[in-house]
Amino acid sequence: MDPIWRRGVLTAAEPGLRGTALALSLRMPAPAFSKFEVMLLTQRNPLGVCVLLVLGWIASSDGTIEPIEAEHLKKIATDSGHAELVSQIMAVLRARDMDALQLACEFVGQHFRGPEALLFIKLAIGIAMANGRLRPAENHVLRFLADLIGISPDALRHAFAEVTGQPLPEPGDPSRAAFWQASGQERAQSKGDPRTARAYALLGLEERATPGEIKSAYRRLARVHHPDRFVQIGPEAVATATYTFQRIQNAYEHLAAHA
Repeated sequence: MDPIWRRGVLTAAEPGLRGTALALSLRMPAPAFSKFEVMLLTQRNPLGVCVLLVLGWIASSDGTIEPIEAEHLKKIATDSGHAELVSQIMAVLRARDMDALQLACEFVGQHFRGPEALLFIKLAIGIAMANGRLRPAENHVLRFLADLIGISPDALRHAFAEVTGQPLPEPGDPSRAAFWQASGQERAQSKGDPRTARAYALLGLEERATPGEIKSAYRRLARVHHPDRFVQIGPEAVATATYTFQRIQNAYEHLAAHA
């Protein structure tokens, strides 16, 4: 089935979108739209819903939604005015509804180009690196999204370095056994206090970084993720940036007190 905007129902978010879409949907047989399409048709801000779903997909791209990830998504949705949609978005993610994910990705790709696309990919990188490291599945999703919204591989590498202070790793080949062996080894590695290790990783630092290096990394990342930079791409982006900014601040405060 073609996405709903290709069928002339949902295009750019215009003032009369909601009423027009609802009127059209009421004239059509019930099976004409999927549950996710109906969700979009009944929202005044369908782009925001798609942004939340795509960001949730990044967070759950390893195949599971951990309780802390669910709480973070709930907070972002609530802070951006979509509290009533949390359960529906979580249901889409848990069901791995690829039709809904494709629709959300294509809708995001239709709207974010140029400077806005770059802001969105930086936002996505921040979500992917929420635990301080980039998992292979997240790496592949980031590259897919970058291509979808017109971000070149070089621009993606530059954005990743700016956001994390680290080079973008090669994604690996999931058809090879070594890919999954490396993933398992990465999950098994844990040295010292887990919270301190996560704080170093979140700031893009090696353990035993100097206080000066910690402060420098914090200041750089605080500038990159400041919520004010994301106002132009919507309240969902601001809520997500605020969440990432707070995590960076908490990591810095933890290292300043314990490192």
